[in-house]
Amino acid sequence: MQSIMEITAPLLELSKPKELSHGMKIYRTQSDGPFSFKVSGSIPFTPGVYQGTGDEERQGIVLNITQEVYDSIAHLIENFQQQLDSKHPGIAQKWNSSLKPADKYEPTIRAKICLKGDKVCKFYDMSGQTIDTPTEWRKLEVTAVIRLGGVYVQSKGAGLLLDVTHLQYDPDQNQGVNPFA
Repeated sequence: MQSIMEITAPLLELSKPKELSHGMKIYRTQSDGPFSFKVSGSIPFTPGVYQGTGDEERQGIVLNITQEVYDSIAHLIENFQQQLDSKHPGIAQKWNSSLKPADKYEPTIRAKICLKGDKVCKFYDMSGQTIDTPTEWRKLEVTAVIRLGGVYVQSKGAGLLLDVTHLQYDPDQNQGVNPFA
């Protein structure tokens, strides 16, 4: 599997859209099966859902990433926007970016992660053995496999469909961490 820096934009051409309810269109990437890439970083916050209970199957996750990873994903986004601009003029203005640039903190990428249900994320230790979901997420150093499901387009927004499918971490790295630190 390739890291995001090894991916070139021409590799990812978008397909004809799948039309869903309420005017939503999903453009998939044209590749041999689901397109996934690896990203290393740290998790600044516990995954969650805005105004959620914490019991949701699919939750939002944020990863701190390097500037190099940020630039590679930003290049893919630009390429997708160029491909879609003829069908959806002004798409760049309504783009809901999964990326947040470096400012006071490191650049980040937002995705979804399934913690329950049929499509639950698989967790691995550093030797490749399956392990349980982390109990302490904050500041966890990880390598994530992120599936790019394509691009969604609605009347008022557009963006990437990103899901963390596999996560590798050292289960001992946050043992005994002071939660008030």
